[in-house]
Amino acid sequence: MRSSSVSRCACVAALAVGLTRPVGAQVPIRVVDADGRAIPAVRIDVVGSAELIAVDTTSARGFAVLSSDRWTEVRRLSLSHLGFQTLIVQAGDIPADGVIHLQPEATPIEGLTVEAGELCPIADDRRARTLWAEIAARYSADTGSRAWLAYLSLGGGVVGQDHVHRTSDVKTVNYIAAGGPGTIHGRDYTPRSLDDRISDEGYAWPPLVIGGTTSGRESAWGYPQLDWVHAYHFASPLFGTLHDFAVERESEHQTTLIFCGNGEGSGATIHGTISLVPGDRLVSAEWRFETPDPDEGAGGAVWFASYTGARDEKPHLVAARGLFYRHSGTSVPYPDRPRTYRRAVTTGIRWRLMTSGEHPCNTGLSFFPNPPRSASGVLFAKCVAEHWERE
Repeated sequence: MRSSSVSRCACVAALAVGLTRPVGAQVPIRVVDADGRAIPAVRIDVVGSAELIAVDTTSARGFAVLSSDRWTEVRRLSLSHLGFQTLIVQAGDIPADGVIHLQPEATPIEGLTVEAGELCPIADDRRARTLWAEIAARYSADTGSRAWLAYLSLGGGVVGQDHVHRTSDVKTVNYIAAGGPGTIHGRDYTPRSLDDRISDEGYAWPPLVIGGTTSGRESAWGYPQLDWVHAYHFASPLFGTLHDFAVERESEHQTTLIFCGNGEGSGATIHGTISLVPGDRLVSAEWRFETPDPDEGAGGAVWFASYTGARDEKPHLVAARGLFYRHSGTSVPYPDRPRTYRRAVTTGIRWRLMTSGEHPCNTGLSFFPNPPRSASGVLFAKCVAEHWERE
């Protein structure tokens, strides 16, 4: 069973075993944080005297098995992950216990700031669509039909528009959560799949009002949680059907595509960019929502990981961390000052996907602090812990 976890504010340890192995060796690497939790999507560059021999990344459990028929030429490893200083480790300088620490680095995350007219529309490019489709087909198609359990950290608040994407200093609180596959909103309490909801209503719908109030994420509109729970949508056939694709930029190891609504859907749309490693995996996505009035300037970003259960034939596309934001008000009280935004930052997400849509520990959506502070929270946490170990 695989799970995923990301932590920005803790040191990271990489367990490197046997880098002095003979030709043809397989070298296992694992990256964990200071609490021993796995860190997915850590890039590992295997470097020789004057060339890059191999590139790999850690899995949802922080593992990578580096294979090459040129291990005698390996001189160093480069370990890199957003939010941490890149560390170069000489093969001969690896500590005897194999533990290597990466230091955190406050790295501003540049956001998607272009307007729809500047980014879209685009002509659908066959090569760009193929790049996306080949990767999307590698992921499981039933992620959205499963119940889930998660450990995560949440932060947020109101910030100026220049700080929306600078999330390295956000204070977060740890939670335990569980939910199911259905989505509801303020006018429809019948759970429906995300695909059905988006097909019929688009990417925004009436907010869910409970006791006269909405959640901090919602005001004029409710939005799919593409930044964490609904991250799998970026690999779904529906996402491909509703968007045109074009190549924005390419490098040796990563390609970024633009995606724009193509008019096939109903209601609100999204547009943005999605990054991938060709033939391998999706890396991240950024987007803006385009809604009818009022326009809340909402958008988000997600950094992907893979989750694979013992019975799964394909990995599931899940979020490792994410960002959601919207205007903190629909008007600009002081036209000469920047807008403020309300944002939600999700980090350190670890997943356990059930084999069906049945809830093992709750009904609906549940959130409790971790550690819990109530009797019901203690019972919930116990149930989650028990099912976390099962397959």
